[in-house]
Amino acid sequence: MPKLISLIKKRPHLTDEEFQSYYEANHAPLIKSLFPMLSDYKRTFLPSSQMLFGELTLQSAIDESTYDVITELWFKNDADLEAFMTHASKAEILEAIRKDEANFMLSESTVTYEVAES
Repeated sequence: MPKLISLIKKRPHLTDEEFQSYYEANHAPLIKSLFPMLSDYKRTFLPSSQMLFGELTLQSAIDESTYDVITELWFKNDADLEAFMTHASKAEILEAIRKDEANFMLSESTVTYEVAES
């Protein structure tokens, strides 16, 4: 089952709560409406004030390596992933997504991986 995993950073002026609230109330519904070929769409929000290291919890400084959410997009098959990529590359779709992202995230810092889940 193909899957995309994205690591996303919030805009620095937003609190964790503001970021999560905007993502869930605005961006997630937008993505679901634009991409009916998604079989699942999950967000895992990461606390900005702590990193786990083994059994220890360490305070971490916010720096360039810190992400605020792990987003996972699942597809039933490669054809659905390809349809997603084709649809996402359309100018009007990309413009709608980027316009919304500007409200809460740093799009230029997003890192996305394509993986296969077994």
